[in-house]
Amino acid sequence: MARILLIEDHSEFRETIQEMLRLAGHQVSTAMDGREGVSLFSQNPYDIVITDLIMPQQDGISVIVAIRQKSPNVRIIAISGGGTINGVDYLKLTEDLGVDATLEKPFRAKQLLDLI
Repeated sequence: MARILLIEDHSEFRETIQEMLRLAGHQVSTAMDGREGVSLFSQNPYDIVITDLIMPQQDGISVIVAIRQKSPNVRIIAISGGGTINGVDYLKLTEDLGVDATLEKPFRAKQLLDLI
C-alpha cells in the first residue's frame, strides 16, 4: 500500500482521515500545518501527499510548490472547504500547479480512496 503524508490543520478531520487511510492498509504520517508537512516530506519518502489549502504557518499552495520542487513526480491531492478567498479559487489554482486531484470538503471516504 501507499506511504501517505496527510497535512491538515483541523485535528478531528485529520484524525478521521488518518484512521480511514490506515484501515485501508496505508502507512500514514500527519502534519498539523504546512511548515510541519514540508519538514516531514524533506525527511521521508512518500508516495502521496494530501494537503489542505488554508492552514496557519504555511498554506497549501506554498506546500505544493515546495514539494513539487523537491519531488516533481510525487502524487499530490489538494483538499479544501472550497469557495474563494479574496477572489481566488484555491482548488482551481492547485490544478494549474499540477496537482493530481482535488477534493472539496466534505467528501466521502470512497472518493479519496478511489483517488489513491
